[in-house]
Amino acid sequence: MLFGKVSLPKEIREARLCQSFMVFGPISAREVHTPSLLSRRQGLWRWFCYTLLSSILSSMYGSIVSTMGNLATKKCVPCEGGVPPLQEKQIQGYLGELKGDWKVLEEKKIQRQFKFKDFKAALAFINKVGEIAEKENHHPDIRLFGYNKVEIELSTHAIGGLSENDFILAAKIEQVQ
Repeated sequence: MLFGKVSLPKEIREARLCQSFMVFGPISAREVHTPSLLSRRQGLWRWFCYTLLSSILSSMYGSIVSTMGNLATKKCVPCEGGVPPLQEKQIQGYLGELKGDWKVLEEKKIQRQFKFKDFKAALAFINKVGEIAEKENHHPDIRLFGYNKVEIELSTHAIGGLSENDFILAAKIEQVQ
């Protein structure tokens, strides 16, 4: 809004890009003179522009644009497929958010080994990871070997590769140890 007038081009004002939210219709005189209506529309407009710009820049420059934030505070989102797996640059960006030495396997999985003082500690760790996995509804492959070592592999099977969910769960697993 510039001096009480909305200065968006006509094409943008009349675009119906988000019809379900009725975000981008023609701006009415009532909205111009009712700050709460206009500010709500502007907030949604800013969110849309930020999301679009982020997506474009991420596809062009990969992990240079980071919208990850703190992975351990995020929640896994159900994935039913139809979404492409993360690309190499995105994977590297997410790996930078993790503290441990996670390995990328064929750009489809991440894997890490944990070593404990004894069998009981390893088993307790597995149970804690299981609780987190259930809460997030994202389940890793877990292997106990050598009586005190645990190997965790994460992958999003629905898309045949890695998604943000894998890195969210990895960050939460790191907090357990």
